[in-house]
Amino acid sequence: ISSFSAVDIWHLSICLKEG
Repeated sequence: ISSFSAVDIWHLSICLKEG
């Protein structure tokens, strides 16, 4: 989890919203 970056979190939130 420590390897997560701001872009990873941003992309994940987009995927969750789109999904």
